[in-house]
Amino acid sequence: MNTGEIFNSLSKNLDDFVIESSVYPTINVANPIEKGDYAEYVFSGYFPSSGEKSLSFVVDGGDTIDETNEDNNSRSSSVTVYEWSEADISISKLDVSIEKPLINEELEIEVNVKNSGKISFVDDRGFMFYNSVTTPSVERDIYYILPDFKVSDISFENEISFDNPLDPGEVTKIYFTGMFTKAGEKELAYLINVNDRLEESDYENNIASTSIKIYNSISDRDAFEFLNVRYENISSSSVKFLWETDEKITCTFLYRQSIFSTFEVITSSSKTEHSITLSDLEPGALYYYKIQASLGESEKETSLDSFKTLSSNEISISDEGARVVNSKILANFTSNIYTKARLYYRVKGESNFSSIAESDYGINHSLETQTLESANYEYYLYLESKAGTEYETKVNTIAVGTPSNQADVKEIVEEAIENTNDEQVSESQNETLQEINISNDSLYNNLKGKIILRVENNGEAYYIDPSEKKMYFLGRPDDAFNVMRKKGIGVSNTNLEKIKVSLLIENEKTDTDNDGLDDEMEDAIGTNKNLKDSDGDDFDDRSELDSGYNPVVSGGTRLPINEEFSEKNQGKIFLAVERNGEAWYVSPNDKMRYFLGRPADAFSVMRELGLGVSENNFESLK
Repeated sequence: MNTGEIFNSLSKNLDDFVIESSVYPTINVANPIEKGDYAEYVFSGYFPSSGEKSLSFVVDGGDTIDETNEDNNSRSSSVTVYEWSEADISISKLDVSIEKPLINEELEIEVNVKNSGKISFVDDRGFMFYNSVTTPSVERDIYYILPDFKVSDISFENEISFDNPLDPGEVTKIYFTGMFTKAGEKELAYLINVNDRLEESDYENNIASTSIKIYNSISDRDAFEFLNVRYENISSSSVKFLWETDEKITCTFLYRQSIFSTFEVITSSSKTEHSITLSDLEPGALYYYKIQASLGESEKETSLDSFKTLSSNEISISDEGARVVNSKILANFTSNIYTKARLYYRVKGESNFSSIAESDYGINHSLETQTLESANYEYYLYLESKAGTEYETKVNTIAVGTPSNQADVKEIVEEAIENTNDEQVSESQNETLQEINISNDSLYNNLKGKIILRVENNGEAYYIDPSEKKMYFLGRPDDAFNVMRKKGIGVSNTNLEKIKVSLLIENEKTDTDNDGLDDEMEDAIGTNKNLKDSDGDDFDDRSELDSGYNPVVSGGTRLPINEEFSEKNQGKIFLAVERNGEAWYVSPNDKMRYFLGRPADAFSVMRELGLGVSENNFESLK
């Protein structure tokens, strides 16, 4: 066809569409439409309002051309136009291509930005990537933190344009190719729409973060340790072994009764917390065992050790006593073999006992009653083993209604503070904590328990409470110590010892025995500040503590480090109520505990562990 006559009688209905420009085809002898070709009309503009819109287009409406089919000269459709407030973008992925990279090893960091809203994007407003420092800061939609990462290339997949819109549910990808130039733990973060150039329905999904450890060498990468190897007697013929590894790994447990017999072999699955059960053992017999494992190029096995099974299933327990906590009777104790325990209790003088029972067998027991009325109570413990043996304590008496354990905790902590530095603390004793409420759930979940530093505002420090959406100002040493005092949680020595002590931050303090631990630290952990080697095993206290060994128990006894417990309590401030109320901060960075000491020490530690944030991110928290 070489005439435009057919297109002179066209009509269109573009409901509520404001046309800013249009392009019509040129059809003549020089530019004919061949059979099967199309004539393209382009109308550019916008819809000024939201809702359902009807669109229609008709050609040869006056039947100017004699056609074989007059029924296909029109087309209609509809489109839903959304408000900008229904737009949403999110970061659906922040990932490193190598799980355990080496220093200077080339890798790729992938970021996926998803259209999570209802509007298709024809430009990348809100997540436009600028790689030029000349771009005005108000137009920079992207902010990313890649510590010690040397970028060699940045590439994109599914870039957004008018011809390639990002429809709802679709993803555009950014790849950073390069290498980490320094070893250690790295916290990576990527933020979009940092200046709110795009109006969204959800601003809280605009940040993603992850952590990764970079290794100096293959030997460092593949290194691992066996931790806290121990066993529990299920019965006189069955034993459960438990241990941890500091890397996720598959272990092989080997045991035999005689050094001349063949090892029996049991394999545990790939994890960091391991347990295996040995059955059909001979009561009262000596057995030998060792543990083997390999990771990459590293292979290790423990030295050959031994254990002896119990000669009978007779039950014994560590403590028959109980205590009162918040008007409840609490009994904590251990048994020599696996048992189920039941606590019986009644008001003294009454005839019938009430009881509370455990559902599982074990050696560590904790039984707690409901809240009780103030009175004198009688109680006793009953235990039954898997083997069917029984044990029952005598009836004891205890008073409910005396000051609770929490009051004792407060008294211990207040006394510790008074003895710390009267001049520094006295001015802030009655001050209210400077708190700020947090409304951004996404940022809170990424930062809770951490200490943040406003790097663009004099480095002001804030502690993000891990249990409620608040942050507290740590302006002066007194402020930091005040937060420590009021946000601290009482913890037993048993639980505190499950978290490894960090010795990374050193202070110039008195170290009487020159073992690398200052006197205040030694008082806090229970070592002898006058002896370099408290347990007399030829290893100084600092070396043992740093390597995960108990510095006050000889014989190479491991500390009961429990990574799951550390992970669960990261970001909390613990008070050692069974000692002198010393405070420890469990850092989310490495899941280790840091001794807070005096006000100046607490302030120093908190600022040393702080994570720098921009003012924009800080304001987004509120």
